[in-house]
Amino acid sequence: MATRKPRTNTATGASQRFVLQEEDMVPAQCNSCRHLLATGTCAAFPDAIPIEILVNRVDHRIAYTGPNGRSADNGIRWAPISLTVVHPLDTS
Repeated sequence: MATRKPRTNTATGASQRFVLQEEDMVPAQCNSCRHLLATGTCAAFPDAIPIEILVNRVDHRIAYTGPNGRSADNGIRWAPISLTVVHPLDTS
């Protein structure tokens, strides 16, 4: 099995390693967001989507604050790709 390099967030320069837990197995909210780009980034986070959002530890319908205490998502929030989409954190 290949070892994955830690992902580096270009906005903060932080290198992040994580282990997926069972509660992280909910589909990422990014998968159902209209702002997701084919590059795996999005309009809100053009360099790298924060891991907390990718694993649904942070609800991106709410402003995401970066390490400097300011909004780090360019004022762009999660928006459904269609009217029938339910946010993953609203399902049980």
